[in-house]
Amino acid sequence: MLVTHYSPRELRAAKEQLTSFAVKARYAIKQNDVRPISVRFSAKFSDYNANVRYTSSEIIFSVSPTWIGVSEEIVTGLFQHLFSKAYKLRIRTMETDLYHSFTQKLSDYIHVTSVDHELKASFDRMNERFFSGMMEVPNLKWGSASTTKLGDFNFHTNTITISTIFQGAPDLLLLDFVMYHEMLHKKHKFKATGNSHTYHSSAFRRDEALYGVPDIEERLQKYCRTYQFAKKKSSLHSFLRKWAP
Repeated sequence: MLVTHYSPRELRAAKEQLTSFAVKARYAIKQNDVRPISVRFSAKFSDYNANVRYTSSEIIFSVSPTWIGVSEEIVTGLFQHLFSKAYKLRIRTMETDLYHSFTQKLSDYIHVTSVDHELKASFDRMNERFFSGMMEVPNLKWGSASTTKLGDFNFHTNTITISTIFQGAPDLLLLDFVMYHEMLHKKHKFKATGNSHTYHSSAFRRDEALYGVPDIEERLQKYCRTYQFAKKKSSLHSFLRKWAP
């Protein structure tokens, strides 16, 4: 959603409304900070993202315009969550509970607009094997060639992103494990406690172990190290041809 979808008058009204929600959020957690609060909309954010930064004279919230029109209780929970991270507090309110519940359910309602063919094949294999084919397909895309962040599930955009180091790789066992791991995030979501989130619960780890390859982590580490070495030597093509299961 682009900011330009709103008229200047609508944006001014939305900024005033969200700023009032932010002021109420700070008051509710009883902070004595009296710096003025401002809200800015940014089309650079993915849907339903936001952050906060401080200067010596003000507190600035930058938010996705998709927050326009969301209920006051949920948006207040968003601001309380950001305040709790900034002030390093552990708080839980009805509003933060509503915000976390809203975030967890977002992926159930986001439209799927981008599905890579190779990733879809991996998703389908894992879906049939572990979810009886019942998990709905999210957005599936390639990310960067990262050997540290192999995959990610974004609740806000219902998107699984996989490192391109697995693109075209002959050992599907590795790609499928990373895909399965991210699908488990979609299934188990997260548990919010104060200003922290738990993504790898005991139930998550039990499901992950069902993949049935005890040394899969070691295999991934070896693959990543070898990929990094091959990249430095400009021999990725040879690397991908020789790396077979």
